[in-house]
Amino acid sequence: MTNVSKIAIVTALFFAAMSAFANETVIAAEPFARVKSAASDTAREKLSSSEARKNALAVSKNGSDYIWVTRQSRQLVHVQSGAFHLFIDPRGGGYVKVLDQHALPETMRQPGPRYRWYEHVSMGLETITYWGEADAFQP
Repeated sequence: MTNVSKIAIVTALFFAAMSAFANETVIAAEPFARVKSAASDTAREKLSSSEARKNALAVSKNGSDYIWVTRQSRQLVHVQSGAFHLFIDPRGGGYVKVLDQHALPETMRQPGPRYRWYEHVSMGLETITYWGEADAFQP
Protein backbone atom coordinates (compact mmCIF):
# COMPACT_ATOMS: atom_id res chain seq x y z
CA MET A 1 0.00 0.00 0.00
CA THR A 2 1.42 3.39 -0.96
CA ASN A 3 1.73 6.34 1.42
CA VAL A 4 -0.91 8.19 -0.61
CA SER A 5 -3.31 5.27 -0.13
CA LYS A 6 -2.62 5.17 3.61
CA ILE A 7 -3.21 8.91 3.91
CA ALA A 8 -6.47 8.61 1.94
CA ILE A 9 -7.68 5.81 4.22
CA VAL A 10 -6.76 7.70 7.41
CA THR A 11 -8.47 10.84 6.09
CA ALA A 12 -11.61 8.90 5.13
CA LEU A 13 -11.74 7.23 8.56
CA PHE A 14 -11.23 10.58 10.27
CA PHE A 15 -14.16 12.21 8.46
CA ALA A 16 -16.33 9.11 8.86
CA ALA A 17 -15.74 9.23 12.61
CA MET A 18 -16.59 12.92 12.64
CA SER A 19 -19.93 12.37 10.90
CA ALA A 20 -20.82 9.26 12.90
CA PHE A 21 -20.51 10.93 16.28
CA ALA A 22 -21.52 14.51 15.82
CA ASN A 23 -24.08 16.94 14.63
CA GLU A 24 -21.56 19.79 14.76
CA THR A 25 -17.80 20.07 14.43
CA VAL A 26 -16.34 22.12 17.27
CA ILE A 27 -12.75 22.01 16.01
CA ALA A 28 -10.93 19.91 13.43
CA ALA A 29 -7.30 20.81 12.87
CA GLU A 30 -3.82 19.43 12.40
CA PRO A 31 -0.98 20.10 14.84
CA PHE A 32 2.37 21.57 13.81
CA ALA A 33 4.38 20.35 16.82
CA ARG A 34 4.42 17.58 19.43
CA VAL A 35 6.07 17.45 22.84
CA LYS A 36 6.51 14.06 24.52
CA SER A 37 7.34 14.13 28.21
CA ALA A 38 8.12 11.62 30.94
CA ALA A 39 9.99 11.90 34.24
CA SER A 40 13.25 11.00 32.50
CA ASP A 41 13.03 13.00 29.27
CA THR A 42 11.17 15.63 27.27
CA ALA A 43 11.42 15.98 23.50
CA ARG A 44 9.86 18.47 21.08
CA GLU A 45 9.47 17.85 17.37
CA LYS A 46 8.02 19.74 14.43
CA LEU A 47 5.56 17.48 12.61
CA SER A 48 5.70 16.67 8.92
CA SER A 49 2.46 17.11 6.99
CA SER A 50 1.81 13.36 7.06
CA GLU A 51 2.45 13.18 10.83
CA ALA A 52 0.18 16.20 11.32
CA ARG A 53 -2.64 14.48 9.40
CA LYS A 54 -2.10 11.27 11.37
CA ASN A 55 -2.37 13.20 14.68
CA ALA A 56 -5.25 15.50 13.76
CA LEU A 57 -7.48 16.90 16.49
CA ALA A 58 -11.24 16.56 16.29
CA VAL A 59 -13.81 17.61 18.89
CA SER A 60 -17.50 17.52 18.09
CA LYS A 61 -20.77 18.42 19.75
CA ASN A 62 -23.85 16.22 19.76
CA GLY A 63 -26.66 18.16 21.44
CA SER A 64 -25.05 19.36 24.66
CA ASP A 65 -22.40 16.59 24.71
CA TYR A 66 -18.83 17.25 23.61
CA ILE A 67 -16.92 14.32 22.12
CA TRP A 68 -13.14 13.96 21.65
CA VAL A 69 -13.51 12.12 18.36
CA THR A 70 -9.80 11.49 17.83
CA ARG A 71 -9.33 10.03 21.34
CA GLN A 72 -11.66 7.01 21.43
CA SER A 73 -14.70 9.34 21.29
CA ARG A 74 -14.34 10.22 24.96
CA GLN A 75 -16.94 12.54 26.42
CA LEU A 76 -15.58 15.97 27.39
CA VAL A 77 -16.68 18.69 29.78
CA HIS A 78 -16.55 22.22 28.30
CA VAL A 79 -15.51 25.17 30.47
CA GLN A 80 -14.92 28.71 29.23
CA SER A 81 -12.67 31.13 31.09
CA GLY A 82 -12.18 34.46 29.36
CA ALA A 83 -10.51 33.91 25.99
CA PHE A 84 -9.89 30.22 26.71
CA HIS A 85 -12.11 27.19 26.11
CA LEU A 86 -11.20 23.97 27.92
CA PHE A 87 -12.52 20.57 26.90
CA ILE A 88 -11.64 18.23 29.76
CA ASP A 89 -11.74 14.44 29.86
CA PRO A 90 -13.15 13.76 33.36
CA ARG A 91 -11.57 10.27 33.28
CA GLY A 92 -8.08 11.80 33.31
CA GLY A 93 -7.12 11.22 29.68
CA GLY A 94 -6.23 14.84 29.05
CA TYR A 95 -7.78 18.00 27.70
CA VAL A 96 -7.92 20.42 24.79
CA LYS A 97 -7.36 24.14 25.35
CA VAL A 98 -8.40 26.65 22.67
CA LEU A 99 -7.54 30.36 22.68
CA ASP A 100 -9.85 32.74 20.80
CA GLN A 101 -7.58 35.67 20.02
CA HIS A 102 -10.57 37.91 19.20
CA ALA A 103 -11.48 37.74 22.90
CA LEU A 104 -8.16 39.45 23.70
CA PRO A 105 -7.40 43.15 23.38
CA GLU A 106 -6.08 43.86 19.88
CA THR A 107 -2.63 44.73 21.23
CA MET A 108 -2.26 41.19 22.68
CA ARG A 109 -3.21 39.27 19.51
CA GLN A 110 -0.54 37.42 17.59
CA PRO A 111 -0.51 37.38 13.79
CA GLY A 112 -1.94 34.32 12.09
CA PRO A 113 -5.08 32.27 12.56
CA ARG A 114 -7.70 33.45 15.05
CA TYR A 115 -7.59 30.26 17.15
CA ARG A 116 -4.58 28.64 18.79
CA TRP A 117 -4.87 25.34 20.61
CA TYR A 118 -3.09 22.55 22.31
CA GLU A 119 -4.17 19.00 23.05
CA HIS A 120 -2.66 17.47 26.18
CA VAL A 121 -2.93 13.68 26.28
CA SER A 122 -2.08 11.77 29.44
CA MET A 123 -1.03 8.11 29.32
CA GLY A 124 -0.11 6.86 32.76
CA LEU A 125 2.68 9.17 33.94
CA GLU A 126 3.71 10.20 30.44
CA THR A 127 2.18 12.98 28.35
CA ILE A 128 2.02 14.13 24.76
CA THR A 129 1.08 17.68 23.90
CA TYR A 130 0.15 18.66 20.34
CA TRP A 131 0.23 22.36 19.34
CA GLY A 132 -1.76 23.88 16.49
CA GLU A 133 -3.75 26.71 14.98
CA ALA A 134 -7.21 26.80 13.43
CA ASP A 135 -9.32 29.17 11.35
CA ALA A 136 -12.62 27.64 12.50
CA PHE A 137 -13.97 26.92 15.99
CA GLN A 138 -17.61 26.53 17.03
CA PRO A 139 -18.06 25.81 20.75
